[in-house]
Amino acid sequence: MPEWMQILLTGTGSAAAAFIAAWALLRKGAWDDRQAWFNQIQEERDAADRRAEVSVEAFNAQADRFWADKAASRNHVGALTDHIWQRKPPPPPEPPAGYIP
Repeated sequence: MPEWMQILLTGTGSAAAAFIAAWALLRKGAWDDRQAWFNQIQEERDAADRRAEVSVEAFNAQADRFWADKAASRNHVGALTDHIWQRKPPPPPEPPAGYIP
């Protein structure tokens, strides 16, 4: 084989190897970018889940306070009604603990 052909084949082989190496690095970079994007989405989803858990807990606490106040209100209305029906003199009974006027 002539020397010029060997040089041409060697140069072509080196260029092909360099192209493949560059292509592999670019693909790895694209994969890293994609993986970083996936990680960001998962972190945002986890943060949203934590916020939802906190808001559910806050809602439950608020609902518990509401129902406690409603029960206290009913007890107070019952005590006032009983006071009236028994024709007791003033002052009316004090509101129970947990009653919000």
